[in-house]
Amino acid sequence: MLTKQMAYFIDHAPNPSTAISRFCLLVSDTIKLSQFDEWIEFFSNPKILQDTARILSASDFIWEDFIRLQ
Repeated sequence: MLTKQMAYFIDHAPNPSTAISRFCLLVSDTIKLSQFDEWIEFFSNPKILQDTARILSASDFIWEDFIRLQ
């Protein structure tokens, strides 16, 4: 469901295929968290999804840095 909602905002991303791929990875990791309900609420916000689409496809460097911090 989250991926479907994200797809609605994917046209705002510089690289839509990269954004959706990375979003799927992010969601699969989020599902494992104990505060899953809070994250679902967070990702249900249209503004956050729009910004997330842009960020996840903006740069490989940003994505790799994010993963490194995890």
